[in-house]
Amino acid sequence: MHVEFFIENDERTLCAGTVGHLDRYIERLFEFFDVSQDGFVAPVHVLVSPQCHANACYIPARREVHIQHVDAGGSRASGMLRHELSHAIIDRLWGQSVPFFNEGLAETLSQSLTEVPTPSLAPVGGMLAGEPFDIDYSEAARFVRFLIDTRGQERFRRLFQAAKIRSQEAVRRAIEDVYGESFDSLEAEYLSGAPRCQYQIHLCDELRAEPVGVAWSATQPVSCLDGDVYGSDDGERPFLATQRTVEVEHAGVYRLSAAAGFGSVSQIVLTRCGGCDEQFSRSYHFANLELVLEPGLYTLEFSASDEEVMTVDLEYVGDSPSP
Repeated sequence: MHVEFFIENDERTLCAGTVGHLDRYIERLFEFFDVSQDGFVAPVHVLVSPQCHANACYIPARREVHIQHVDAGGSRASGMLRHELSHAIIDRLWGQSVPFFNEGLAETLSQSLTEVPTPSLAPVGGMLAGEPFDIDYSEAARFVRFLIDTRGQERFRRLFQAAKIRSQEAVRRAIEDVYGESFDSLEAEYLSGAPRCQYQIHLCDELRAEPVGVAWSATQPVSCLDGDVYGSDDGERPFLATQRTVEVEHAGVYRLSAAAGFGSVSQIVLTRCGGCDEQFSRSYHFANLELVLEPGLYTLEFSASDEEVMTVDLEYVGDSPSP
């Protein structure tokens, strides 16, 4: 295991699949950085009063994650843990940077927030020298991916490690030193209208994809005791989630339906895997609808407001309508 929990605040119980979910996420992060994960273990301390500005933080001097509640409103199930564990890995590999790049890189990898639609792009220059609470994590995440995708991971690593002084002048100078371009020109390119997005490290696991063919169906319990379910439960407000990645083989119209044996479905998020020009996420609070899908990988991530048995079906019903 890559995560070791030390629990003082036991208000919420970890679901049975949480550690496995986080371990697989960490393995895929090391694959992203193309380095070995041998020997990496991140201590996670669940504390009544963590010494953090927010509910959770990574403490570089101790190489520990401190967190008050393993899940909180505004984050996906286990999303906050993914974000802080991303900090732990980034620190292990690259060290520390200014908050804009620290938070932007952790968030573009972890997708911790529940936000599904991609809002209109906005300038990010005002956040370059900001504290973590001054930063729009989603905007910083998209800008960081833009830099990695267009200029390469190695050059971004150099920028990340060069940007140590929290001032507009210092960060802009580091950008120009590494890229030979001004920040203003990079930001103009970022805002040029091309699709921008985050990575999908915790989703879209190609090795676990199930073929759809003309029909696909899955039935499983969404219970904190189930090994496929991650998140946590306090007995009153559970954060439970599970996911399945499927491979659609034929373009066309598909009927997506979901039913619960008891309880109620909180949310289903259908994510199209791929680059920024093709990926999307669509959120549904009930599912019995028709979708036009192209061939490729998709992940269904669904959560529940209570323990229940979920049945999800995806069925091919015909060719795509002519434009």
